[in-house]
Amino acid sequence: MLPSLLLAWCASPLASNLTESISVLPTSAQAQNPDEADYERRRKLADKDVDKMWDLYDWCVEKKLDKDAKSCLRRIVQLRSDDEKAHKLLGDIAYDGKWFPTEKKLAEYKTEQAEKAAKEEEKAAKEKGLVKFKDQWVTPEDLPFLQKGLVKNDKGEWIDPEVEKKLAEGWVKQDLEWIAPAEKENIAKGLWKCGDKWLATDPANEYHSELFQWWRIPYQSKFVLFTTCDRKVGEQVLNNLSGAYDDLVKCYGFEPATRPSAIILRDQPQYESFAAGDQEEGRPSTDSLGLSSTHYAYFADIGVNVETGEFLQWGVSYWDASTEAGPKFGVHSTRNALGQSFAEAVDPSPKAMEQVQEDQRFDPKEFWDEKKVPTWFRFGAAGYAERYYTDHTVKVGGNNRWAIEWSVTNLLSRGGMIPISQVLSYEPSVDKGEETQTWYNRVGLVMYFMIDGKCAPVTEKLAAFQTALKTGKDKKTVSAAAKALATELAKHDTDLRKFAGL
Repeated sequence: MLPSLLLAWCASPLASNLTESISVLPTSAQAQNPDEADYERRRKLADKDVDKMWDLYDWCVEKKLDKDAKSCLRRIVQLRSDDEKAHKLLGDIAYDGKWFPTEKKLAEYKTEQAEKAAKEEEKAAKEKGLVKFKDQWVTPEDLPFLQKGLVKNDKGEWIDPEVEKKLAEGWVKQDLEWIAPAEKENIAKGLWKCGDKWLATDPANEYHSELFQWWRIPYQSKFVLFTTCDRKVGEQVLNNLSGAYDDLVKCYGFEPATRPSAIILRDQPQYESFAAGDQEEGRPSTDSLGLSSTHYAYFADIGVNVETGEFLQWGVSYWDASTEAGPKFGVHSTRNALGQSFAEAVDPSPKAMEQVQEDQRFDPKEFWDEKKVPTWFRFGAAGYAERYYTDHTVKVGGNNRWAIEWSVTNLLSRGGMIPISQVLSYEPSVDKGEETQTWYNRVGLVMYFMIDGKCAPVTEKLAAFQTALKTGKDKKTVSAAAKALATELAKHDTDLRKFAGL
């Protein structure tokens, strides 16, 4: 049966056509272009000789063997890497004494070189003790000025270009406000610019006694006082805060790039109103943690100017000049407020504030979680400026350590000192009012020991923390330095007690 089928199929037209097709299929030799075969022969003879490869290239061009011509060029650059003609014919790109086959390869090379140069530059800069500011390396001494937007003039002096321009045009400043040349005569008359009016001191005091209409008094280029107190009292506060500012620089090891601002109100009722807010006036609270009720100063983390929408994240306190006791407490409370403002200027929360700009949402938890400086250091520095300072206003023969002695006595009356490790791990809380009040004193004493105790191991760790913070290290690095400082402090309970006379 099978042989019969095969015979029948072979006799069919389909089989006849297929056989005919097969008979005309070319052999491999017949399919190959004769020039291709000639190329292979020539290539073997020229493979290691550049001049012969160029001859072969010309022959390929003549025979229109484009693929083989390009292969010749690639072989030429293998044999002679700097052959410019071959590279150009291949379409290679010349850069930095090298040839690159594609733009992508060139871009990769540029990136590698840039990263290498950046590492070498960083290494050289650090060996010279320089720090990074934007895209340049500068000396640590210049960094604070550059961060403030200042530039050096021809005399080598740090100046604000905008200020120089205004002064050259004849403008003058009254506190923070620029006064046009045509209005300067009002200053000579003893008047104050209040909104769009010029007022004498008494009506100006009344105008500035209202929240958000406060006096705005700068102290050199260091800090700004916002106060509803009368002008004369405000100047007393300003003088008091100037000493506190210097004490805070000791704690952090440097001045902040932006001037800290503190809000000092005229009495306790206004202080409490500003902290809690007022629904009738449409003023929200400025204190998310409620710590304003545990002390006479706090940080307004959710403070907002209801008239402008500007965030007022500054330290807040009061100085009541209407009572005899008011200024006695005000000397301390206002210093603490500046300490809170100083901490914010040194350690802001840019991501949280960027979120506010993007979707008008402010999350206090995100704000505080972003901080690099630990809570104990922030409050310790404020407590040091508030209580454990040497009063340089005391005349010769007087006791310029009265604030320190008063603070230690006060601490002893509240149960004395506890282990340093417990002080550093404590979290202030409105629910633990009296305990938190005592903690403010204790953590201030710890800072006093760090700054003035002359304990070499602690001083070394403090300097490392300050450097990490000053040079803008990331949170992880600063936190590690803070942890090392806290660990060292915990070893010196006995030294602290001896230093403080406890």
